Order: sequence, then C-alpha cells, then structure tokens
Amino acid sequence: MELLEDAINNLDELFLLVVVGEFNSGKSTFINALLGERFLAEGILPTTNEISILRWAEDGQQRAEQDADGMYQRYLPADLLREINIVDTPGTNVVLERQQRLTEEYIPRADLVLFVMSADRPFTESEVKFLKYIRQWGKKVVFVLNKADLLQSPEEVQQVVGFVSSNALQLLGVDDASVLPVSSRSALAAKLDAGSRGTAGVLSTIDDERLASSEAWARSGYPELESFLLRFLVGSEEQAGESIRLKLQTPLAIADALLGASEQQLLGDLSSAEKDLKALEMVEAQLGAFRAEMDRDSAIQRESVQRLVRSAVGRAEGIVDRELQLSSSSLSTYLFGSKAAEAAEQPVARAVVSETSDISSELQKIVAEHSRWVTRNVERQVASYRAFAESRAKALGIELSGGSSEGAGGGHEGEGQEATALVTVSELQPASVAVLLNEDVRESFVVTGSAVAGAAALEAVGTALLPTTLEDLMMTAVAGVFAYLAVLNLPLRRAETKAKVQRVAANFSREVSSRMEAELEESLNAATAQIMSQVEPLIQAARAEVERIRDNEARRAALSEQLEEVKEATMSVK
Repeated sequence: MELLEDAINNLDELFLLVVVGEFNSGKSTFINALLGERFLAEGILPTTNEISILRWAEDGQQRAEQDADGMYQRYLPADLLREINIVDTPGTNVVLERQQRLTEEYIPRADLVLFVMSADRPFTESEVKFLKYIRQWGKKVVFVLNKADLLQSPEEVQQVVGFVSSNALQLLGVDDASVLPVSSRSALAAKLDAGSRGTAGVLSTIDDERLASSEAWARSGYPELESFLLRFLVGSEEQAGESIRLKLQTPLAIADALLGASEQQLLGDLSSAEKDLKALEMVEAQLGAFRAEMDRDSAIQRESVQRLVRSAVGRAEGIVDRELQLSSSSLSTYLFGSKAAEAAEQPVARAVVSETSDISSELQKIVAEHSRWVTRNVERQVASYRAFAESRAKALGIELSGGSSEGAGGGHEGEGQEATALVTVSELQPASVAVLLNEDVRESFVVTGSAVAGAAALEAVGTALLPTTLEDLMMTAVAGVFAYLAVLNLPLRRAETKAKVQRVAANFSREVSSRMEAELEESLNAATAQIMSQVEPLIQAARAEVERIRDNEARRAALSEQLEEVKEATMSVK
C-alpha cells in the first residue's frame, strides 16, 4: 500500500524516468549523452553502487544528498531535468542484495522504464530475470540498444533489433515493443564537440548547425531517441496525451498489481482455510471410526473371556461327572466325614482349585490388559487431537481453552475402571467356586446315601415285624425299590449340579463382558467430549475465517472491476 500511496502522491511530481540495465551496458554514458555532459562517472567496472535520483539544480550547482536508506538525490544543472526526474540504478546483475532490492522497489513508481542493453550481448540471464519482474507491474518499457556502433552493418543492427523485439514479445507479452538502437558514446562526443550543453528545447538537444551537421550525431541514433521522448513529454498528433496517460497509469498499474497479488493470496488463503475447516469438520467422523475400531477390538477381547469361562465350565463338569457317582473314592469322605471339616480340603474342592486356577489367572490378565489397552489408546487419541487443536488454534489466532493435557480415562480414572472389572473376576475365584461345588456334591452324596440307608432299615424292620415269609419278601422288594430310586437320584443330582455351574458361569461371563463394555464406552464418551470441546470452537472460528476471506475476495473483485473502468477512462485522455 505504501507504493500505491507514493504513486498517488507523485501524480503532482515530474515525469519519472527509470533507467535500468546491466552494469557494463553503458547506462551512465547513455544518461550523460541524454543530459549533454559527463555528470556521471563512466567505466568498465560498476560505477553506480546506489540508486540516484537526478533532479534539476535550481541554483545551477551540482550537489548530492544521501538519504537514510542509501539513495542519492543528485541535483544537476541539466535543462532536461526541469521536465523529468531520472532514476539511475545499479546494474541488474549486481550482487549486493540491498541495491537490487531498492531497484526493484523503485520500478513500480516509474512512469517509463528505459531498459539499456549492450548490442553485443542482448538479453543476458539477469536482464531476462529483471524483465520478468517488470512485467508484474505492467510498466511501459522502451528498449535502448546501446553500443550499436559495435555491430558491423545496418543489417546486423536490424537483426539484433528483431531479436530484442521477439524476446520482448515473449517476456512482456507486447508485439510492438519500442527498440531504439543508439551509440551513447558517439552522441555524447558530438554534444561535447558542439561545445555546450545548450538550452534549446525541452530535451536540451543542441539544435545548431554544428550538431546537426555532425555525422557522429546523425549515426548515434539519438535524434530518433530524443524525438521519441519528446513526443511522450509534450505530445504529438499521434501520441497526444501519452505522458499524461503514463503518469496516470503508474498508480493504476500498482493498484492492478496489488489487486492481482491479493487475488492470488486470497485464493491461496481460501483454499487453506477451506482445507482446515474440512479437517476440523472431519474430526467427529474420525472419532466415530475410532470408536467402531475400538468396539471391534474390545469384542475380540471379550470373546476371549467367554472362551475361558466355557473352558472352566467344561473342566468343572468333568469334575462333577468324575466325583459324583457311587463308585467314586470320595463317597466315604462325604458320607462319613465331618461337615465341619475344612471344605477346601475336600476332594471336589481340591480338584476345582487345581484344574481351574490357570484359567482364573488368565481371566484376570485379560481384564487388566483390556483396561490398560482402553486407557492407552484413548489417551493417545486425546493427545493427538490436542496437538492438532493447538496447531489449528495458533493458525486461527485464537486461544485454546478447556480440556486437560492428560488423556481421558488416564490416571486414577483408568485404575478405577480396571478395579471395577477385576472385582467381578475376583467374585468367582476357584477357591470360592470350589467350596460351593463341594457342598453341592456332599449334599448329593448324603441325600443319596440316606435314601439307600433308609431303604435298608425299612427292609430290616419290615421283615422283623411281618409274620410270614411272603410278607418278608414283599417288604424286601419295596425296600429294594426305594433303594433303586435313591440310586437313580444321583444322576439327576449330577445334572442339576452341572446346570447350576453353567448358570453361574453364564451370569459371570455376561457380567464381566458388560463391565468391560461399559468401561470402554465410558472412556470413549469422555474422550469424545473432551476432544469436541476443543474442536467445536475451532470449527466456528474456521467457518468465520472462510467467510471473512470470501468477503475480502468479493470486495477485491469489486475493486478490480472499478479499476478496469478507471483504466479505460485514462486511455481516452488526450
């Protein structure tokens, strides 16, 4: 914007002519020939290290003043400077970054750019690069083909002129580039030979017989050059108002370039803002996918619990089948042993503890690992989205608030969840189950044994009391039936015991799975709430940023349309 403000303020200033070119292209000699005297140093080495603005010396005395940024204001008694200011720049191929930067900053302020190049090496790499920079600002460029006297013939001069014109078309996009072949050294010598700078005419050309009759002056190409510049300054029938149009077009060109750069910047910003918004809006869906993946993996772990429980049930049923029968070696222990004896030392209890302890340990490992797995994955997810939210908040320029850097489900909360599941597992420890199953087996043996003993007692009493042998036989048969029924009861009791084992195991399996699932759901819900509490404000800010950029682009487009109307109006200035 500073460039645009300067250009607007300079509308009341003199026409600004900027001379650029490589350091050995003869810029200083060219300017000296234009002014009619050796004001600037000349040489084969770089002679212009700083930008110099050449101005009219009203007191007729040469002097130079250096600004804070290193530029020189040089005041010279050359009549041409009454009408224009000339900017002399370092070579386009200088290696000093500061001088090149200042030169590039001054190009946008130029009303006309004279690009001086050496006829023996036109369009060097640095010249091509600099012309591409000039093109960005849409400046009017006149090519001065200096040292044309080094070429062998007029035909060779025209070949080089054609070469410059074709490259100008390619680099600047103009098919009518002005290319003026000159010999600045010959022109300066002719003017100096005339003996005076002269004061005739706007351009201070020495319009006398001596200069006009000079062959060196005629061959130098300067008569055509000065006539060309004169038409720009004071106008002609063909170029009426050209200098005014150029003067007006300078701020317009800067505004056009700034609006063009703004368009690219805004389009880039809009693309980035829309991508950021899309990424933020995808977080909820990504969390849903994460939840589904965790559910699948948790289901696999819960299935492992159920598989182990089924294995434990199978082992317990085997113990019941083996121990709960009349031929069992444990029968006498349960029938004649003390009920008050240590239950854990009973045969069934010992068998249950021995054969299911490994399953119990494995169950505890699975449950504990499931809780740690949930906590670990949830914390990682929360930390990842926290970092993402912080980076987006920084880019959007807002303060990220809420939520802890510690992941959801972490710390003591994770320990509590693990304990909840482990409590359920500990409720069905092998020793506890063994005592219950042992009591069931003992009761089955006692009931069966009592029934058999009762049948025997019935037979003994009946045969003793009944008087006849037939009645004795009948009583024996009845007692046998009772004993048989008592023995048949044992398989039924065995089936009931196994059914009880299955019911207890099924309830246990459901409870563990339910609590594992609840632990997962609680952690996922907490993590989702924490993440979305950070992301939701960012989504709102990102949407506002997209709208802001779109509004700015709409304003830029409107300004661009208005600028085009002004540019069309300046083209009609006469």
